[in-house]
Amino acid sequence: MAEIDRLLKSDPLSPTYRYGKSHLLFLLGKYGQAEDWCRRTLDIESSFLMAQFQLTQLLSFQKRYDEALAAAEDLIAVHGRFALSLGALGAVQAMAGRASEARRTLAELDELASRTYVLAIPRVFIYSELGDTDAVWHWLEKSFERREPHVALINSIPFLASLRPAPQFQALLRKMKLA
Repeated sequence: MAEIDRLLKSDPLSPTYRYGKSHLLFLLGKYGQAEDWCRRTLDIESSFLMAQFQLTQLLSFQKRYDEALAAAEDLIAVHGRFALSLGALGAVQAMAGRASEARRTLAELDELASRTYVLAIPRVFIYSELGDTDAVWHWLEKSFERREPHVALINSIPFLASLRPAPQFQALLRKMKLA
């Protein structure tokens, strides 16, 4: 945190540094503070992709589902229907108890994957919130096999917190040489 604060001191208007602080706070579970920094980022650059994505997550984790759904729709309106935006939407739908909508979003991700490469992590987010652990393990393994960048962060991704004690999770960490 000290390093990002030093960077912010050197360039307090940098949307990248503001988002960086928001993301670190998010990973630390400080959702209210992270939301504040996320909104500060969006005040400077309203279409900053990762800040819009993170705002969706932050609102979801604070159980502010209507706001989170609106943020996901804003993300889609600005950046289109692609894997990350659909992952955000589907995860919020699942967290909000809208399982059938989340499954339709998963189907849209599958259709998208028939045309272009789609990272596994958006599916992991949605399936974890739907409580489908078999699908989560399948897509985490796929992510590992494909050497996708997000898989290296699985030990800090809040969506996966409830799965960390599971033997499959620990086995995957060992396979990745992270445990």
